[in-house]
Amino acid sequence: MKKKITILLIICVNSLFSQINTQEFDLLKTQIPEESVQLLVNSNTLLVGEFLYYKSYHIIPENSSLSDISLLNYVVLLSSDNHVVFNHKLHVKNSISSGEFFIPSTVKTGHYKLISYTNWSKNNIENSFSEQDIFVINPYNTETTNNATNISEKKVEIIKTKTLNKNVITDTYLGFKSNKTSYTSREKVIITVTNKYSNLKSSSISVRKIDSVNIINNIKNKEVTTTYKPNTYYLPELRGELLTGKITSNNNASVKNKSISLSITGKNFIFKNVSTNNSGLFFFTLNEKYSNTIAIVQVQEPNAEDYILEINTQEFLPKHLEFKKLLLNENIKDWVKRQSINNQIENAYYNIKTDSIISRNYNKPFFYPLATTYTYKLEDYTRFKTIQETFVEIILAASIKPDGDDYKFVVNDYLNSEIVIPFFNTEPLVLVDGLLITNNSDIVNYRSNDIDKIAVVIGQYMYGSKVYDGIISFKTKNNDFSLNDISPKGDYIKQITIEKLENKKLYYSPNYEQNTSLLERIPDYRNQLLWLPNASLNKGENTYNFFTSDNLGTYEITIQGYTESGNLVKVNSFFTVN
Repeated sequence: MKKKITILLIICVNSLFSQINTQEFDLLKTQIPEESVQLLVNSNTLLVGEFLYYKSYHIIPENSSLSDISLLNYVVLLSSDNHVVFNHKLHVKNSISSGEFFIPSTVKTGHYKLISYTNWSKNNIENSFSEQDIFVINPYNTETTNNATNISEKKVEIIKTKTLNKNVITDTYLGFKSNKTSYTSREKVIITVTNKYSNLKSSSISVRKIDSVNIINNIKNKEVTTTYKPNTYYLPELRGELLTGKITSNNNASVKNKSISLSITGKNFIFKNVSTNNSGLFFFTLNEKYSNTIAIVQVQEPNAEDYILEINTQEFLPKHLEFKKLLLNENIKDWVKRQSINNQIENAYYNIKTDSIISRNYNKPFFYPLATTYTYKLEDYTRFKTIQETFVEIILAASIKPDGDDYKFVVNDYLNSEIVIPFFNTEPLVLVDGLLITNNSDIVNYRSNDIDKIAVVIGQYMYGSKVYDGIISFKTKNNDFSLNDISPKGDYIKQITIEKLENKKLYYSPNYEQNTSLLERIPDYRNQLLWLPNASLNKGENTYNFFTSDNLGTYEITIQGYTESGNLVKVNSFFTVN
């Protein structure tokens, strides 16, 4: 099925790239169903100094099943003046993604919108994104967002009430019980979850303190947004992130079948090249993990200066969002003060209570392992002052020759010297930290002592839209070769910033049965005792445990997830810490 969809995508992309016209969209949607997003958060009311945790599910509305269409999800927090507080890009696995955001003291008190969408869901007339209302309280700044020009006259008030809202939600096929209903500070809590669903997908477990602080005249969080008709349509990111653009000619030269290269430089570099279509349009699919946010795109042609390169942005800021004035009742003053003190204490020990980042397995260079035979780590040899001397004395698999005012690299293919070469006028691909070199003088005249190693791939190599007579890849000691180190400058080469994927994490949860002597000296005023966005609930019994904190009060355990048929299942329970 996905192979058939990919062929359709190629047809559409050859016409117009990531933004497609009505006819192409109509063709695609006959094979790709509509996709929507459901967004969950740990809390809708937060103080600065706290973490907002969120999770997105991808759904196919047509049959309410989970969607595996998009590999990327986008989550944005917007203020009432259309300021982007954060913009997260997340990898989707098994139809879900999750992340978090620490709310800094620069965020004003006010009403915010957290939205979640995919590139494909942006085409929906309804449900183009999911939204959650987020109310932020900043006790350190008297400024609010209430005076923004597009805020409505409607009001929302945060007020302390006399009773806690303890509505218990149950489900016939999902339930859980804890070993106790009342605990002391730093005591172990054990919950046993009984799951009778055979197809309950990755669930979330949240344990958070609740207070008698409520939102009056609250807004209902929505998946359905204002109905509108898109002016343009967007391709689904089936295989990875789409980076698109186009070239135009400044002298009426052809823009068809021109090679465009992309370099994300650094230790774990990514290099790609593609060809333009008849209209000069191109796209890259990024399905690799990358650690650098700087990308360099350039026209890879002898007459590159004849072209103007443009890169498209994928910013999506929904219109017609309704923001309300946020009022803080006087009776929450003591609650805000107590919460703020607890947050300050927690943040003072942040370096001790850090989350664990799940390490990424970065891709090897695209030519790996072909270069392993001819990889020269220069520290293993006598250092020479220049790159030219280094090639003469050390790099036997390649050489440098004068070529007018420039230099020419040659890969010495001794093993295949008698083979008739089917491609003519090909040159080696020369990279430095993944950056394409089109003026060889830039690397020949580079500081030899700053080069760590040189890898050579022998033989003709077809990659993307080009055929190369071998590959020569330089790696600097600091992996910091950049646009400033090369001479080509002009409209045919662009440096852009791309957002990295958010890291996946294991969130901090202390174990007071271990490291007791160390932990007993560290204050613990957590109000979020547990956040497991990807809890695996197998059919039958599942056991989870965590520890209470020194923050006394009532806590809510919430477990929720989606079945394969797209039904949200949610259960909760309460306990106290005395």
